[in-house]
Amino acid sequence: MIENVRQSIANTEARNSIRSRIQPLRCSKQSPVAGSIISPRACLGIFITSVSVTVLSSETIGNGMQAAIEVNYSLPVPILSSKLTNKNLDFWDQIRMWHCFTSCIVLMSIAQIALGQNPSAATPNVDAYYKLGPDSLEQEGVPQGEMSGPHVIASEAYPGTQHTYWVYVPAQYDPAVATSLTIFNDGQAFMQADGSIRAQHVLDNLIFRREIPVMLGVFINPGRTPEQPEPSPSNWGDKNTNRPTEYNSLDDRYARVIVDELLPALAADYNVSDDPKRRGIGGASSGAIAAFTVAWHRPDQFHKVLSLIGSFTNIRGGHAYADIVREHDPKDIRVFFQDGRNDNRGQRRGEYDETWDWYKQNVRLVEAMTEKDYDINYTWGIGKHSPRHGGAILPDMMRWLWRDHGTNTDPDDSVERSFQTAPQ
Repeated sequence: MIENVRQSIANTEARNSIRSRIQPLRCSKQSPVAGSIISPRACLGIFITSVSVTVLSSETIGNGMQAAIEVNYSLPVPILSSKLTNKNLDFWDQIRMWHCFTSCIVLMSIAQIALGQNPSAATPNVDAYYKLGPDSLEQEGVPQGEMSGPHVIASEAYPGTQHTYWVYVPAQYDPAVATSLTIFNDGQAFMQADGSIRAQHVLDNLIFRREIPVMLGVFINPGRTPEQPEPSPSNWGDKNTNRPTEYNSLDDRYARVIVDELLPALAADYNVSDDPKRRGIGGASSGAIAAFTVAWHRPDQFHKVLSLIGSFTNIRGGHAYADIVREHDPKDIRVFFQDGRNDNRGQRRGEYDETWDWYKQNVRLVEAMTEKDYDINYTWGIGKHSPRHGGAILPDMMRWLWRDHGTNTDPDDSVERSFQTAPQ
């Protein structure tokens, strides 16, 4: 049974976001104290029928990311027939008592071994202090952009699939002027109205204050077949869309989705700059490595990369990126990395595997890119595999990535010193 639990946990992306729950022991109806909660040592004379162990695993339980697995086991505990009040225990009564006690201990150990956790370790909410600031919230007096969509495009890179996307158009957009562009993978999560990121409000506020250029924001979901469900805040699509293949593979097929399928669709409706320095792409988790892969294969199209809790791990060979970077000449890309020390830390089948350590692989990639003199920035927090930290600092990440969008130092330029408003 332990191996089955480990195998189940090993098949999820979020090994470290696991909790175990052992239900309290309760007496059966035949017991004189039926319904009471008891300790293992007090089980003598009570008819205990079973103890249940539940293992829950998710990318981040309670932080808007999907539950990946729920495994329930119910194991029998020996039924004892002596009375609670009997103080003169015979030999067999004592054997039954210790059999009950050790059975309970074994069940508790199963959960701990399967989870690779210290039974006495505290589990504080390490994401509790990451909260959205005013730049991520709707602000009075700030012009709000419009969200167009959903739009759907068929995919040639992945035949039989389609991609749904939405386009954020800022109030300041002028069709006569080529505009900048940022694409967000897992679009549904980045634009979720009550979510941990709310990128559309970040764009509203920063554009208004001229801290980033006027830009379109495109929120694209992973590909899916027509009969598969659309990814949502409660289901990012790992189990029932093309997300694992598109986002975690290191080939150029997803780059073809973005460059050859999405960009032409945008160009048909909007005036988008063809300067790669005026284009960015980003994502969280597997969406982050997908964004990096697009820029890696097509630096002629995308210069800026936003990476939140990036899955640069051995899901499909992503841990190799640090070595790949060292083996190639530098490419003209700029990247901002974010991850947390409590991200998934490589526990697989009860053993540590560094190729599945999210935090270590993010650090390795940053080290490799630093050695090659890439234009990068990074921040390491305390959080788990959750968008909470990245969402809280998204405004600063965007400011840094787009710091070269241009400015005018003329003190008499009143336009430069005013809020960015809608074109007249």
